[in-house]
Amino acid sequence: DATGCFSFQTNKAINAGEGGAIVTDDPEIAGRTVLLSGSYGYFSRNGTKLPVEQVAKMYPSTPNFSSRMTNLAAALVRPQLLGLDEKVRSWNQHYAVLASGLRQHCPEIFIPVEQADVVPARSSAQFSIPSMDARATEALTRELGARGVKVAWFGRPEWLGFTSTVRHWEYAGKQDAALPETVSRQAGLLDLPLYHTNLWSDDD
Repeated sequence: DATGCFSFQTNKAINAGEGGAIVTDDPEIAGRTVLLSGSYGYFSRNGTKLPVEQVAKMYPSTPNFSSRMTNLAAALVRPQLLGLDEKVRSWNQHYAVLASGLRQHCPEIFIPVEQADVVPARSSAQFSIPSMDARATEALTRELGARGVKVAWFGRPEWLGFTSTVRHWEYAGKQDAALPETVSRQAGLLDLPLYHTNLWSDDD
């Protein structure tokens, strides 16, 4: 059984402003997701192939969060699926040019190497500079921002924008002590958005 989660928030590969999708071949996860999203007692009309009797047994113990995607958001998503492969190809091409240049001219920058069996969607370039401490990294991101290059830093003491991490999640009990390797990797992690580059030509 497998399950995947996809965000349709602004700047994602598919953009509906908000919302997302869960895909799974696990009937129990599918049924519980439909109930959580807010189908009330009409889950059999959802349009998803569900084991209705099994879902009915889950119904009394599953809360309704009324988090259904609107028809308008879904209408924005569907035509974008047709162009997804080309958008990913474009992102990956631009990322390859950027990564190659950084590796050639900035050897102090560490760029992770992806797994051979994974096809990435490079909507951003993630990297770190191991020789830099926190003060230097903060100064670098500030200088880049002043030059119009917004780079997110996930190791900053306080969250900023999209950079909240396990160290900031008080609602989850701040999992930094339980996830030391994750915290260590995020300490120097920098993220350069590339989602706007799908508007560039490959010649750019």
